[in-house]
Amino acid sequence: MQGKSSSPNNNTNPRFSNGSTLESDSKKKDDSSSIVKLRKEIGLTEAVSIVIGSIIGSGIFITPKDVVANVGSIGMSLVVWVGCGIMSILGAIAYAELGTTFPGSGGDYHYLYKSFGCLPAFLLLWVSVFIFLPGADAILAISFAQYVTSPLFPNGDAPESAIKLLAAAVIIFFTWLNCYNVRLATKVQNAFMVGKILALVLIILTGVAALCMGRVENFSDVWANSKYDPGKVALAFYSAAFTYEGWNALNFVTEELKNPNRNLPLAIWISLPLVTFIYCMVNVAYFVMLTPEEILATDAIANTFGNKVTHFMGTTVMPLCVAMSSLGCLSVHIMTNARVIFAGSRNYHTPSMLSMLSTSSMTPTPALVFLAVVTLIYLSIPKVSQLIELYSFVYSLVSLAVAAGLIYLRWTKPDLHRPMKVSLFFPISFGIICLFLIILPLYVDPIKQIIAIAILLTGLPVHYFFVKKRGLPAAIDDFTRNVTILVQKLFLSAEEDTDGSLSTH
Repeated sequence: MQGKSSSPNNNTNPRFSNGSTLESDSKKKDDSSSIVKLRKEIGLTEAVSIVIGSIIGSGIFITPKDVVANVGSIGMSLVVWVGCGIMSILGAIAYAELGTTFPGSGGDYHYLYKSFGCLPAFLLLWVSVFIFLPGADAILAISFAQYVTSPLFPNGDAPESAIKLLAAAVIIFFTWLNCYNVRLATKVQNAFMVGKILALVLIILTGVAALCMGRVENFSDVWANSKYDPGKVALAFYSAAFTYEGWNALNFVTEELKNPNRNLPLAIWISLPLVTFIYCMVNVAYFVMLTPEEILATDAIANTFGNKVTHFMGTTVMPLCVAMSSLGCLSVHIMTNARVIFAGSRNYHTPSMLSMLSTSSMTPTPALVFLAVVTLIYLSIPKVSQLIELYSFVYSLVSLAVAAGLIYLRWTKPDLHRPMKVSLFFPISFGIICLFLIILPLYVDPIKQIIAIAILLTGLPVHYFFVKKRGLPAAIDDFTRNVTILVQKLFLSAEEDTDGSLSTH
């Protein structure tokens, strides 16, 4: 499979070819600022905010109920939350080696492509771009709209049309922001990170204050009603792991990270222990104020928690905290998810126009707009959340494959330059946990997991006809070429310069 590092004139994929690019694209200025390529504008602070912002969404305000439902007790719930934090740290350290070895955009997709070639990477790209990533973004936008409007209506239920219009508005706004300027988008993300942490600290301090005032009755027997069924424990890990998802967000934008050999591992060591500590303390605060039975009886644990303190906190403060967390998470997802599409286009797995960059902001504007359009379509699809529930299983499969890829590359390419070389303990331990999260749910709920595998395999015929065979009628090729030129004109975009700086992709 030919990568994008080759000359554009050697594009052997007529289906996804750019065709005749604008004549002005070939006229390069002498100064370095005219080079069309992604810019390194993400520093350490922004890197930390991307990781924290991608992890902390609405999940921590909702998911604890699912964990308790599967393991039964306070003690087992906290074990699950700590375990998922450790799992995320193990995975992130393994990913740090891959991120510094292959400092390109795309994260999991990029690493699968480098480790195992075209087909596994394409299958991931297929389900990610057209199902899971835009679906998840649509859910985040709807979650924000629901929570931010709930204080405005007596019963907390805003009209569905208003919710979806607001959700569409924030998707469009953050798409525009990420198209306009990466640095500005990351500065906004810094503000969201601070706001999220302060919101969670408010919950923690409330719980600690109640604990200091003698509210300890819920901790008299933290292991009461514990469930040790392996399948149920796996489902509890699934629920908590979904809340930790995003720990690898920085790997999607490594190419734009300043000094990645230093800042990638450093951002991981700052972000993930902090998030794990915050998540565990938030759960302790929940258990101080609410019994496991009360947690199981509510669909909005943060609101119920707030109502235990004051009515205003439960009906206004907590919904706004959840809304802000969802919005910040959406902002990061739009940035990182578009890089998957961008990376796929470099390898001709998506139309080549999607690997073009804005000549003014050097952002992947066509990929961002494409993601926004698909996400807006998902806003109109009912019960999208049921589809996204399948993602955790696919996510575990992909994570296992990436960990295996790291080990495979150690064996097949021992002399490959690795700026950061981690102990094999990290990918092996992470891979074993992922395997556990794959096998046990297959035993507990095989139908749902088989559906997830079937969705993944729908990419096989697409790969065969549109990537491997390469070639459609000339009329379609001409249409693609015309659309490409239109996209260039509409978004003032051009192919990135392949001056050797992208040789690692």
